[in-house]
Amino acid sequence: MRVMISWFRGNEDGYIEVYEIDDEEFEKALEETSPDNDPDAWRDLAYFVVEKGRLLYMIEPHYTITVYGWG
Repeated sequence: MRVMISWFRGNEDGYIEVYEIDDEEFEKALEETSPDNDPDAWRDLAYFVVEKGRLLYMIEPHYTITVYGWG
């Protein structure tokens, strides 16, 4: 499975990474993530992917636009 992680800093710069990770390992870690009870859960999941996955791509754009709820 491929997982994309968007790392954004407070000053609006950042980068995007795409990792290849085992489906079962990721699904198990995702089930254990509880963002409603732990605000750091998504960050912890991202670090899990970085540790267990294989980096495929890294993109450092000059500017990013994030659109939610399109289509």
